[in-house]
Amino acid sequence: MSKDEVVKLFEELGVFQAAILMFSYMYQAQSNLSIAKFADMNEASKASTTAQKMANLVDAKIADVQSSTDKNAKAKLPQDVIDYINDPRNDISVTGISDLSGDLSAGDLQTVKAAISAKANNLTTVVNNSQLEIQQMSNTLNLL
Repeated sequence: MSKDEVVKLFEELGVFQAAILMFSYMYQAQSNLSIAKFADMNEASKASTTAQKMANLVDAKIADVQSSTDKNAKAKLPQDVIDYINDPRNDISVTGISDLSGDLSAGDLQTVKAAISAKANNLTTVVNNSQLEIQQMSNTLNLL
């Protein structure tokens, strides 16, 4: 609302009713922000869980390679992990490995796991920050 609109509102409704109306607008706006932040946090939480699941799948392959009696043992990534990494929405880049669908050594698998774990950690940070922001918004709502 512009300054003129606010002045007109106060003149038409009176100070008390206009103030209550203004507080209700502020409360609704703050509430809408909190709801939107919660939705964002929920999506980040789901994405973090998925990233951690993918890292665990890679970890299982690392365990297979490391427990092998063959010193040159290699393993293929599960297709779910390859698809997850290649999905541009996930924004994961694995440096130093050109073919994710080929046989990978334990070191290569560790590199893949580190890239996915970094994504999971970043998403967890987003969730934690969102929780703090929602708490701050709730405190603001309580002050109104």
